Amino acid sequence: MLNTSPIKLWSEEDDIGSITAEECCKLVNDVTVVKALEDLFSFRQVAIISLSHTNPTQSILSYGRHKDRTSRISLLNSVESLRFRRAMYRLMLIAKIFPADEYEFEDEDDEDFDPTNVERDRLARRKLLDDFSTAELLELHSASLFLIELAEGISVGESGRPGEISGDVVLARGPAMVLQAYRLITAGDLHGNLETGNVPPSFVGYLSNPLKEILEERKTKPLDNYTHWTSLLEDIRGANDTCKFILSFVVAHIYTIRQVTNVASLLV
Repeated sequence: MLNTSPIKLWSEEDDIGSITAEECCKLVNDVTVVKALEDLFSFRQVAIISLSHTNPTQSILSYGRHKDRTSRISLLNSVESLRFRRAMYRLMLIAKIFPADEYEFEDEDDEDFDPTNVERDRLARRKLLDDFSTAELLELHSASLFLIELAEGISVGESGRPGEISGDVVLARGPAMVLQAYRLITAGDLHGNLETGNVPPSFVGYLSNPLKEILEERKTKPLDNYTHWTSLLEDIRGANDTCKFILSFVVAHIYTIRQVTNVASLLV
């Protein structure tokens, strides 16, 4: 029997009533977080490099080019900024309704584990997303990949290996925690008490599964990894530029005798 205990979902049309001083402070903080993430999104070109001192020719180099890497202040136009901020606020909302700390200690082997709760929350997340237009879902998809990309860069910087952090867990932590991890240069709080590769059932496909289901039903396919940013951006300045700093660094490293094990998340 499916657990049908309702999860209270908030609609953007709901009357919010009076805002308390505490809530006002939280809203101001949310605005600050989203503004900082927009600046990062506009500027940042992620280069995740993992170089082994035993075989320095083996490397992992990944780029995520966003708006314009010549300015650390957002150069998104008004439409792009609206898309990005709208998606980030919605990711915040989802993370607050379905917080990571409620799932962190979930264990399928625990006698108290109830799989119907997992299905209940999955259906509730889908219901929430189903109210958004297809264009807004694609914005959400790209914004969520940006957060995962940011967290992955931090994690690789610590461990030297990609895939050490779950994208589902990152999204359940929410944008504010991802920004905090970026500023502290540690993914510790994002990992929390979770062991690498051991993701509780409620985290699996946290946002990606319902997004995929809805888009498939609407006969829409997300753009590939190189073009999906167009759901947020109208143009990417210098999209085909070569980053001379990164290339020269990699070449210098490959031919150096220094025993540098890992370099990650270079901002250029």
